[in-house]
Amino acid sequence: YIFGVCIMALHLLEDWCKGMNINPRNCILVTGVPEAFDEGAIEPILRVSTEYLSKCKMRGRMFVREEGAFAVLCELPSAVEPLQVPGTIAVEDGEWTVITTGSQPSPVPASDVAFLKKMSAFLGKEGKTLADMPGLLGLDPGVPQRESAPSPDEWVKALGQALEKVMPPHPESTADRGRAPRRSAGSQWSHNPTC
Repeated sequence: YIFGVCIMALHLLEDWCKGMNINPRNCILVTGVPEAFDEGAIEPILRVSTEYLSKCKMRGRMFVREEGAFAVLCELPSAVEPLQVPGTIAVEDGEWTVITTGSQPSPVPASDVAFLKKMSAFLGKEGKTLADMPGLLGLDPGVPQRESAPSPDEWVKALGQALEKVMPPHPESTADRGRAPRRSAGSQWSHNPTC
């Protein structure tokens, strides 16, 4: 999950539990369940996925428009130990994501929040959103992402590619690229090989 999407799923888990008067610490939210998936098969799949979820009880499902899939709320007999719950559950046609109240990412530094606000404003001016970033970066959302995080160099390269797609180059940045500075006819400076 991308940062914002994980937060939205966590909020859905908390709000859903509050509406049903259930302790959110005893629940998991399973997202990405396809629309065509048989509702009666969801709970048995979760129960056999790990022994820890063997006593989970499906409390409801809800269609999440942004994902084009269902989110399923399940309750366990006691407080969920986030480290005991898999982050994803493999199913025949892909995988489902599991969110717990312990799934909340660590607090974001203020500099990151400021950057995200600036990035959102910039993308908004271009008619894009943060959700468009995977497509702008040439990433296919249908392809599972690799497990390790990209290196800083990969992030810089990907961001550069995204910016190239949405911003024309500045005329002064390309006109003289690779040329030595020009000297006007009456210039007083001279070439000093020791500098």
